[in-house]
Amino acid sequence: MLSLDLKFRYSSIVEYDYNSSSCTGGCDDYCRCSMIIDKRITKVKPLKVFNELKVTGVEKQEDYKFRKILGFILLKNFIKKAEFEVETCGGYYGEEVSGVRLVNPYDIELLIRGFNKLHEDPDEQLLYVLNKEYGYVLPRIKDLKGWSYKEVELGSIGFSEEVLMRTSADIVDGYAEFMFFNEGNFNHKERNLLPGIICDNNNRIVDGYHRLAACKTNIEDTKKISIISPD
Repeated sequence: MLSLDLKFRYSSIVEYDYNSSSCTGGCDDYCRCSMIIDKRITKVKPLKVFNELKVTGVEKQEDYKFRKILGFILLKNFIKKAEFEVETCGGYYGEEVSGVRLVNPYDIELLIRGFNKLHEDPDEQLLYVLNKEYGYVLPRIKDLKGWSYKEVELGSIGFSEEVLMRTSADIVDGYAEFMFFNEGNFNHKERNLLPGIICDNNNRIVDGYHRLAACKTNIEDTKKISIISPD
Protein backbone atom coordinates (compact mmCIF):
# COMPACT_ATOMS: atom_id res chain seq x y z
CA MET A 1 0.00 0.00 0.00
CA LEU A 2 1.10 3.55 -0.78
CA SER A 3 1.02 6.20 1.96
CA LEU A 4 2.25 9.73 2.64
CA ASP A 5 2.34 11.47 6.01
CA LEU A 6 0.30 14.63 5.50
CA LYS A 7 1.72 16.30 8.64
CA PHE A 8 4.38 18.43 7.02
CA ARG A 9 6.06 20.07 10.05
CA TYR A 10 9.31 18.15 9.67
CA SER A 11 8.87 17.40 6.00
CA SER A 12 11.59 18.01 3.45
CA ILE A 13 8.86 18.88 0.94
CA VAL A 14 7.80 22.22 2.43
CA GLU A 15 9.92 25.04 3.83
CA TYR A 16 8.43 27.93 5.78
CA ASP A 17 9.43 31.04 7.68
CA TYR A 18 7.84 33.48 10.12
CA ASN A 19 8.48 36.37 12.47
CA SER A 20 7.46 36.79 16.09
CA SER A 21 5.94 39.90 17.64
CA SER A 22 7.76 41.79 20.39
CA CYS A 23 6.94 41.29 24.04
CA THR A 24 4.29 43.64 25.41
CA GLY A 25 6.37 44.11 28.56
CA GLY A 26 4.14 42.26 30.99
CA CYS A 27 6.16 39.03 31.14
CA ASP A 28 8.62 38.09 33.91
CA ASP A 29 11.77 36.11 33.05
CA TYR A 30 10.82 35.02 29.55
CA CYS A 31 8.37 36.42 27.06
CA ARG A 32 5.24 34.30 26.87
CA CYS A 33 3.02 36.71 25.00
CA SER A 34 4.74 36.78 21.59
CA MET A 35 2.62 35.99 18.55
CA ILE A 36 3.57 34.45 15.22
CA ILE A 37 3.33 37.06 12.48
CA ASP A 38 4.08 37.09 8.77
CA LYS A 39 3.99 33.29 8.51
CA ARG A 40 4.62 32.08 4.99
CA ILE A 41 5.56 29.13 2.81
CA THR A 42 8.95 29.90 1.30
CA LYS A 43 9.50 26.86 -0.90
CA VAL A 44 7.79 23.68 -2.03
CA LYS A 45 9.99 20.85 -3.33
CA PRO A 46 7.63 18.45 -5.11
CA LEU A 47 10.39 15.99 -6.06
CA LYS A 48 11.02 15.39 -2.36
CA VAL A 49 7.72 13.52 -2.19
CA PHE A 50 9.72 10.54 -3.46
CA ASN A 51 11.72 10.45 -0.21
CA GLU A 52 8.65 10.53 2.00
CA LEU A 53 6.41 8.06 0.21
CA LYS A 54 5.97 4.76 2.05
CA VAL A 55 5.16 1.42 0.43
CA THR A 56 3.99 -1.49 2.57
CA GLY A 57 2.40 -4.89 2.04
CA VAL A 58 4.70 -6.13 -0.72
CA GLU A 59 7.27 -8.92 -0.44
CA LYS A 60 9.36 -8.53 -3.59
CA GLN A 61 11.78 -5.64 -4.01
CA GLU A 62 10.67 -5.23 -7.62
CA ASP A 63 7.05 -4.72 -6.48
CA TYR A 64 8.18 -2.17 -3.91
CA LYS A 65 10.16 -0.24 -6.52
CA PHE A 66 7.30 -0.40 -9.03
CA ARG A 67 4.84 1.16 -6.59
CA LYS A 68 7.28 3.69 -5.21
CA ILE A 69 8.03 5.04 -8.69
CA LEU A 70 4.37 5.13 -9.71
CA GLY A 71 3.49 6.88 -6.45
CA PHE A 72 6.11 9.53 -7.19
CA ILE A 73 4.75 10.11 -10.71
CA LEU A 74 1.20 10.24 -9.34
CA LEU A 75 1.85 12.83 -6.61
CA LYS A 76 4.73 15.08 -7.69
CA ASN A 77 2.65 17.41 -9.86
CA PHE A 78 -0.14 17.56 -7.29
CA ILE A 79 2.34 18.61 -4.60
CA LYS A 80 3.74 21.23 -6.98
CA LYS A 81 0.31 22.84 -7.39
CA ALA A 82 -0.98 22.29 -3.86
CA GLU A 83 -1.67 25.10 -1.43
CA PHE A 84 -0.02 24.84 1.99
CA GLU A 85 -0.63 26.82 5.17
CA VAL A 86 1.50 27.32 8.28
CA GLU A 87 -0.43 26.43 11.45
CA THR A 88 0.22 27.82 14.93
CA CYS A 89 -0.72 27.01 18.52
CA GLY A 90 -0.11 28.32 22.02
CA GLY A 91 3.22 27.35 23.55
CA TYR A 92 5.08 27.83 26.83
CA TYR A 93 6.97 30.78 25.38
CA GLY A 94 4.11 32.24 23.42
CA GLU A 95 2.62 31.23 20.10
CA GLU A 96 4.62 28.67 18.09
CA VAL A 97 4.39 26.82 14.80
CA SER A 98 2.53 23.52 15.18
CA GLY A 99 2.87 22.33 11.60
CA VAL A 100 2.20 22.88 7.93
CA ARG A 101 -0.99 21.54 6.41
CA LEU A 102 -2.45 21.01 3.00
CA VAL A 103 -5.34 23.40 2.57
CA ASN A 104 -7.21 20.64 0.74
CA PRO A 105 -5.84 17.22 1.75
CA TYR A 106 -8.91 15.44 0.41
CA ASP A 107 -7.63 15.52 -3.18
CA ILE A 108 -4.35 13.80 -2.37
CA GLU A 109 -6.14 11.29 -0.13
CA LEU A 110 -8.42 10.41 -3.06
CA LEU A 111 -5.45 9.91 -5.37
CA ILE A 112 -3.72 7.55 -2.95
CA ARG A 113 -6.94 5.70 -2.13
CA GLY A 114 -7.69 5.17 -5.82
CA PHE A 115 -4.17 3.84 -6.39
CA ASN A 116 -4.34 1.47 -3.41
CA LYS A 117 -7.69 0.03 -4.46
CA LEU A 118 -5.87 -1.44 -7.47
CA HIS A 119 -3.03 -2.97 -5.42
CA GLU A 120 -3.74 -6.48 -6.72
CA ASP A 121 -3.47 -5.38 -10.35
CA PRO A 122 -0.19 -3.58 -11.23
CA ASP A 123 -1.34 -3.09 -14.84
CA GLU A 124 -4.38 -1.14 -13.67
CA GLN A 125 -2.23 0.89 -11.28
CA LEU A 126 -0.02 1.90 -14.21
CA LEU A 127 -3.03 2.98 -16.28
CA TYR A 128 -4.49 4.84 -13.29
CA VAL A 129 -1.29 6.88 -12.90
CA LEU A 130 -1.07 7.72 -16.61
CA ASN A 131 -4.73 8.75 -16.64
CA LYS A 132 -4.19 11.08 -13.71
CA GLU A 133 -1.00 12.48 -15.25
CA TYR A 134 -2.32 13.16 -18.77
CA GLY A 135 -6.09 12.70 -18.67
CA TYR A 136 -5.86 9.83 -21.16
CA VAL A 137 -3.83 6.74 -22.05
CA LEU A 138 -2.26 6.23 -25.47
CA PRO A 139 -4.07 3.52 -27.49
CA ARG A 140 -0.80 1.62 -27.98
CA ILE A 141 -0.44 1.38 -24.19
CA LYS A 142 -3.92 0.32 -23.08
CA ASP A 143 -3.71 -3.38 -23.95
CA LEU A 144 -0.12 -4.02 -22.85
CA LYS A 145 0.24 -6.38 -19.89
CA GLY A 146 2.81 -7.40 -17.32
CA TRP A 147 4.06 -3.93 -16.31
CA SER A 148 6.96 -4.18 -13.88
CA TYR A 149 10.20 -2.62 -12.67
CA LYS A 150 13.31 -3.26 -14.77
CA GLU A 151 16.84 -1.92 -15.25
CA VAL A 152 18.18 -1.30 -18.75
CA GLU A 153 21.00 0.67 -20.36
CA LEU A 154 20.18 4.33 -20.90
CA GLY A 155 21.12 4.05 -24.57
CA SER A 156 18.41 1.43 -25.17
CA ILE A 157 15.56 3.90 -24.56
CA GLY A 158 13.81 5.00 -27.73
CA PHE A 159 12.75 8.65 -27.85
CA SER A 160 12.08 11.59 -30.13
CA GLU A 161 14.97 14.03 -30.27
CA GLU A 162 12.49 16.77 -31.22
CA VAL A 163 10.40 16.24 -28.10
CA LEU A 164 13.50 15.99 -25.93
CA MET A 165 14.68 19.35 -27.24
CA ARG A 166 11.39 20.93 -26.17
CA THR A 167 11.82 19.99 -22.53
CA SER A 168 12.13 22.76 -19.94
CA ALA A 169 15.74 23.42 -18.99
CA ASP A 170 14.70 24.41 -15.46
CA ILE A 171 12.78 21.18 -14.91
CA VAL A 172 15.62 19.10 -16.37
CA ASP A 173 18.13 20.85 -14.10
CA GLY A 174 15.86 20.26 -11.12
CA TYR A 175 15.72 16.54 -11.85
CA ALA A 176 19.47 16.39 -12.42
CA GLU A 177 20.15 18.05 -9.07
CA PHE A 178 17.68 15.73 -7.35
CA MET A 179 18.80 12.47 -8.96
CA PHE A 180 22.56 12.89 -9.29
CA PHE A 181 23.70 15.45 -6.76
CA ASN A 182 22.86 16.35 -3.16
CA GLU A 183 19.27 17.52 -3.39
CA GLY A 184 17.79 14.03 -3.42
CA ASN A 185 19.34 12.86 -0.15
CA PHE A 186 18.22 9.34 -0.98
CA ASN A 187 18.25 6.38 1.30
CA HIS A 188 21.20 4.43 -0.15
CA LYS A 189 18.90 1.50 -0.95
CA GLU A 190 16.73 3.75 -3.12
CA ARG A 191 19.48 5.66 -4.88
CA ASN A 192 18.83 4.00 -8.25
CA LEU A 193 15.02 3.94 -8.24
CA LEU A 194 14.81 7.12 -10.30
CA PRO A 195 14.48 8.13 -13.12
CA GLY A 196 11.78 5.43 -13.29
CA ILE A 197 10.91 6.19 -16.91
CA ILE A 198 7.79 4.49 -18.27
CA CYS A 199 8.38 2.74 -21.60
CA ASP A 200 6.30 0.57 -23.92
CA ASN A 201 7.17 -3.00 -24.97
CA ASN A 202 9.73 -1.65 -27.47
CA ASN A 203 11.47 0.54 -24.86
CA ARG A 204 9.98 3.68 -26.40
CA ILE A 205 9.40 6.34 -23.79
CA VAL A 206 5.84 6.96 -22.61
CA ASP A 207 6.45 9.15 -19.56
CA GLY A 208 9.56 10.81 -18.16
CA TYR A 209 11.11 12.98 -20.87
CA HIS A 210 12.52 15.46 -18.34
CA ARG A 211 13.96 12.64 -16.26
CA LEU A 212 15.43 11.11 -19.42
CA ALA A 213 16.96 14.45 -20.47
CA ALA A 214 18.53 14.79 -17.01
CA CYS A 215 20.09 11.35 -17.46
CA LYS A 216 21.32 12.11 -20.98
CA THR A 217 23.22 15.16 -19.77
CA ASN A 218 24.77 13.51 -16.71
CA ILE A 219 25.51 9.83 -17.30
CA GLU A 220 26.77 7.62 -20.11
CA ASP A 221 24.47 5.59 -22.38
CA THR A 222 25.94 2.36 -21.00
CA LYS A 223 24.74 3.21 -17.48
CA LYS A 224 21.81 1.13 -16.19
CA ILE A 225 18.71 3.09 -15.28
CA SER A 226 15.32 2.13 -13.85
CA ILE A 227 12.26 1.88 -16.06
CA ILE A 228 8.73 0.52 -15.85
CA SER A 229 7.69 -1.46 -18.91
CA PRO A 230 5.43 -4.38 -19.91
CA ASP A 231 6.47 -7.95 -20.67
